[in-house]
Amino acid sequence: MCIRDRYMGINRMSNSQQPNVPEEERDLSRLSSEDENELRTQYRDLTFLLRDKYLPYYNLYQKTKLKHKVNCFESFKEDPNQYYDCIEQIDRTLYTDSLSLEQKFGQIEDSDRECQSRCRDSFSGFPLKIKDCLFNCSKKMKESCLSVYDNFYKDKISKESEFKKLK
Repeated sequence: MCIRDRYMGINRMSNSQQPNVPEEERDLSRLSSEDENELRTQYRDLTFLLRDKYLPYYNLYQKTKLKHKVNCFESFKEDPNQYYDCIEQIDRTLYTDSLSLEQKFGQIEDSDRECQSRCRDSFSGFPLKIKDCLFNCSKKMKESCLSVYDNFYKDKISKESEFKKLK
């Protein structure tokens, strides 16, 4: 108890001095904030993993689309209408690919939220079980994200010679 608290007549007890709180609950409440931080770190690490692993694939994907646009120019120098149609078709492909990925990752995020909610509802009052369940949700999300990106890039750029170098 600090001097100001003693002067003000406030009696502060440490966790070990609190009579109605069992030792197990005090430890679990302390661990839950650590577990929450660990879980946040796991999701942050997933974000970094995806960025680091798939940035070269993204760059190759963009490079191939730029090559296609250059091919449009070279193929249709004489006819601007065909050139613009060709470019527009590539832009539509870029847009639909982006939209497709956005929808797939939205589904993954929804699934992860549902999983986390099930964990909290199913194991209410059992923090260690909630923690294990939440970490399993995170693992499922990681596997789903990796699968989406692997399938997307395999489908879109696997025929490129540089793709094989990235593997």
